[in-house]
Amino acid sequence: MYFDKTGSRMTVVQVHPDSASMEHHIRVAGPAFAGFAELITLSTMDVYGTPSEGLLELLRRKVQMLGDATVVVHDLQAGFARV
Repeated sequence: MYFDKTGSRMTVVQVHPDSASMEHHIRVAGPAFAGFAELITLSTMDVYGTPSEGLLELLRRKVQMLGDATVVVHDLQAGFARV
């Protein structure tokens, strides 16, 4: 989790080995987001890789709860992928 110098903008980075891992995280931690949804305005959710349709649906629900954000999926174009 990173904050800008004013403390008004937060960026969260999560790294998961696959969609199932992220789906599990959302299902376990997701209910906690509802408790502070009025304190956050989510602007963008960037996803890098190839998420499952199930994960995309969970992410869409999360952004609806936390604001009017967009979910943007970025495909790997070049570079290294380590397993």
